[in-house]
Amino acid sequence: MDARRLVTGAAEIRAAEDGQHLHGTLIQEGRAASGGRREVFTPGSVEWPSAGVGILTAHRTVPEVRAIPVRESDGKITVKAPATPAIREAVEGGRKFMSVEFHALEERTTKGGVREVLRAFVPDAALVDAPEYDSTSAEVRRRGGRLNTFIPKGRRMDCRCSGKIERVTMSVRRIEFPDGAWDDVLREIEEETREVLAIARGAGDVVATTGTGSLGLSLAAGGALGITMAPLDTEAGRRVEELVEAGVEVYARPVIDFEASEYEVEGDVARVRGALFSYILVKPTDRTRGLDPLKPRTEGRSRKLDRRRRIWL
Repeated sequence: MDARRLVTGAAEIRAAEDGQHLHGTLIQEGRAASGGRREVFTPGSVEWPSAGVGILTAHRTVPEVRAIPVRESDGKITVKAPATPAIREAVEGGRKFMSVEFHALEERTTKGGVREVLRAFVPDAALVDAPEYDSTSAEVRRRGGRLNTFIPKGRRMDCRCSGKIERVTMSVRRIEFPDGAWDDVLREIEEETREVLAIARGAGDVVATTGTGSLGLSLAAGGALGITMAPLDTEAGRRVEELVEAGVEVYARPVIDFEASEYEVEGDVARVRGALFSYILVKPTDRTRGLDPLKPRTEGRSRKLDRRRRIWL
């Protein structure tokens, strides 16, 4: 799995009837990169958060705005965003190029030695002053260590269940995972048919992903599900780290896909025997019974997960 920065195209401020806007090229699909790197993003390979790409005035800053990219007919992916005072100052100060932070989720190398990126996730793009292709690999994950927690076996926990199965979502208030509840999801992960995303609110608020290696799941002692993450350098990821560092209790819990999982309901308790999920919700909550908050962890390794399968509940 790869995480890099790529300086892709010029950016400029243009005036319009509705004010000034930043126009720029995020990335070029279907054309080999310049600067001596034998690399190409295949057509349709680039993905971004549903809320849009964050536009930063410099790397490792908070996004000024978010903008929905447009895939042009020639393979360029362009963006138009309101030119805030900070963005105008950055461009006028010489930062006239866009540096995209991307995660290579799937790739291959041709017989001729060309690296083909088949899927790439682009959360942010920063304004920079150098037009050259930056060939230095740069981790997008923050370096403050990993956070971890556990979903224990046999403990009844508070649940804000949601989904299409009305008898579950309307009546269930607590959830319990017996022995073996995680076998199916871990097997799918091992077979590389499922990827899991840690999100703060929705799919556009990505905290960590198994595709980038920033999120790991494993079977822990006593049959618990171990959750380990190194939050990405996204707005949501930075926010989670800031909350934990400030002493705020942040909880991570899987959003169970009841349509695909095996379960039984007894009163207001859902006992999930075969738990399947594609999202882990990461946020503070006022319903904490049975849950353990995320804690800093700087040692050990978690099982690496791959692939993405989005299931809304």
